[in-house]
Amino acid sequence: MAPFTTWPRRRWTVAAVTAPLLGVVFALVAGPPPATDVLWWLGLLAAAGVGSLVLASYVPATGWRPDLGCTPCAAMSGVTLFAAVYAFGTFGAEVSAPLVGLVATGFGLVQRLTQPETCETRTAPLDLSWPAADETDRARLDERTPRG
Repeated sequence: MAPFTTWPRRRWTVAAVTAPLLGVVFALVAGPPPATDVLWWLGLLAAAGVGSLVLASYVPATGWRPDLGCTPCAAMSGVTLFAAVYAFGTFGAEVSAPLVGLVATGFGLVQRLTQPETCETRTAPLDLSWPAADETDRARLDERTPRG
């Protein structure tokens, strides 16, 4: 996964659009938020911002095929968004809700930005055809084939 400086405009657009949406989802799941607790609101905004970067990291840099990286890394990062929603739903208006949500989405973002390079990548498509027999193989087959 490329660092933020090389991200195309489409990823930044997705991050900008999904950040407020995630903030609304987190606030709705948490229930009635504390109107005066600035720390809670800042944590919610931070968790939504980091979560939107996680979502934007799946947007392909070019073309239309999603940029998944390796499957375990992609799955783990996606699960961290659900963990953040779960944290907001479980802890509600407590200060620990945005803290846990921020830690979860932060872990997902670090996972997306660093782990795909460690996954095994295939450079050529998988060839499932039978290998071509060379002359040595044919000679061995001829020796073992009963003639009758």
